[in-house]
Amino acid sequence: MAARKPLFMGSEGFSEEMATTDSMTLGGLTMGGNIDMQSANKVINLPTPTSAGDAASKSYVDTMVITGGVVKEALFSADQLDNTDGINALEALFFVNQPVVGDTVIFKNATLTRTYTFVANIAGEATATDVSIETDAATALQRLVTRVNADAGNTQWDLFYETTQHADINNPIADVIERASAAGVSASRIYGVWTTQADAKIVPFQAGGVPYLDYTSTVTATLPAADPAAGNFGLRRIASALIDGEIHLTLDTDNQYSWNADVPMWNLLSGPGSIPDATSGSGGAIKGKVTFDSDKGLVVAAGVASVKLEAAGAGVGGLLFNGTGQIAVDPDTAHGIELLAGGVATKLAAAGAGTGGLAFDGAGAMEVDPDTAKGIALGASGVYVKLAAAGAGTGGLAFDASPGAIQVDPDTAHGIELLAGGVAAKLATAGVGTGGLEFDGGGAIQVDIDAMKGLSLTASGLAVTVDGTSVSFNGSGQLQSTGVSEAARIENTMTVLAAGGVSAGDPVYITSTNNEIDKGDTSPDAKARIIGVARTSGIGGATSEVVSLGICAGVLAGATAGTPYYLATGGGLATALPGAGKRVIECGIAKNATDLFVHMIDYGKKAA
Repeated sequence: MAARKPLFMGSEGFSEEMATTDSMTLGGLTMGGNIDMQSANKVINLPTPTSAGDAASKSYVDTMVITGGVVKEALFSADQLDNTDGINALEALFFVNQPVVGDTVIFKNATLTRTYTFVANIAGEATATDVSIETDAATALQRLVTRVNADAGNTQWDLFYETTQHADINNPIADVIERASAAGVSASRIYGVWTTQADAKIVPFQAGGVPYLDYTSTVTATLPAADPAAGNFGLRRIASALIDGEIHLTLDTDNQYSWNADVPMWNLLSGPGSIPDATSGSGGAIKGKVTFDSDKGLVVAAGVASVKLEAAGAGVGGLLFNGTGQIAVDPDTAHGIELLAGGVATKLAAAGAGTGGLAFDGAGAMEVDPDTAKGIALGASGVYVKLAAAGAGTGGLAFDASPGAIQVDPDTAHGIELLAGGVAAKLATAGVGTGGLEFDGGGAIQVDIDAMKGLSLTASGLAVTVDGTSVSFNGSGQLQSTGVSEAARIENTMTVLAAGGVSAGDPVYITSTNNEIDKGDTSPDAKARIIGVARTSGIGGATSEVVSLGICAGVLAGATAGTPYYLATGGGLATALPGAGKRVIECGIAKNATDLFVHMIDYGKKAA
């Protein structure tokens, strides 16, 4: 494919070829093919996208997909989501085997350390931090959850017992969650001393004080026996740092939650409760669950909704079930509708009301009830139109004086009259000379010629008057142009600039000196404002005959007819286009070997 350079409108209004170093500003661009950036160029400075089909910059994609996008980190449990806090940090705790008396679980952060010690049974729970070992690992974990949550001295953590099985963790789990979220990394950690240390496990979501970005890890670790010093709770994010609409998947239930910053609150997008109740409103409705109330006449059976209709004979108007269970019309008798054995009927007015429409006559038959105020009357033979009296002269139809027949009532004010023979048009009298039609002396219609408009009437018919100078008839009676064999050229006598000079065949321009011309050039632009071609030579201060349109004779030599000639660089005419950065002015086309037919076309400027 050949490389093309676009044209643009220069400062003087002519077309200019765009240079490869130029930039372009467009109001819009619709492509019918690919944009090839040659593996090196880029599309830059893209705005933030607002619609699905908008292009996006790398920084925007990085932000939305990697560091702040709508679909965000996976969370371990929905219990971490809090409408006030945002996302609370979490660590998972579970027991492989039942603890023994004296085993401990310790929760610690920068604010509080709380130690829980296992005892033989519930009766042995002498303090708020004593926990019964119960009967197995699961019930012991359940008891730990209950005791920690009930401990008034615990102001930092909430525990939630889960039986949901996570991959590689085939045990019930306690979700240990910070009660309040904050900016930065959580300092909370869990440790404790067990008789068999490997009987207590954690799933740490932080290592060396660095939280994992999501809770997809299922790598378990033995509960540390000593304080690890650094936090091992995972990701947390305060509500003010949440992005409106960001979505998190919770691994415990595989549900998705979206943050609504306007409320603010977490909205469940999937699973039970995720579809809201539908509501109606002007212009449409919100999609959601619909409840059918049979007390309101709506029922659903086998997934099909139906409308309960009134019982037969209610008489309130509308539809009902008749005695055989079919849908029937329940007419509203108060509004002129009644139900007869033959079907639904309309109650009509009594005969003679005279309001227009239909009525029952005295015998009960339907008849037209004419509105006499509108010119309609009812006679013995049927409905008829009341006409004006004869001779009203307003135009239209009327009854004549006798015997009462309908006749045309002509409007005499508008050139129509009624004669014995019928309706007639009134024409001007003969010889008025205003143009149009008239009656001649014999009463026949003829053309009335307006002699002021170059028309005359002869014995042979209508004729055109010619002046004999510019237009005349030839010997064969044909209309011809007088004394002209070709169209006149536009040629002016122009004064040559005192310091200049032109030769025959030079394209010329008007200089900055009043009324003076000089030889043109393809640059600068001022010299390329060509007004014509010099037919005769002229030295400075003399005159030259300049042809602006038409035949400029004798200015070419050895030319080929049909060849275009352009303003040459340095002046004069040339068949080759000028070079880069020059104005392209077509001055005319060779008529033959010596004559140029002048017609000026400014094609603009070539790229530099």
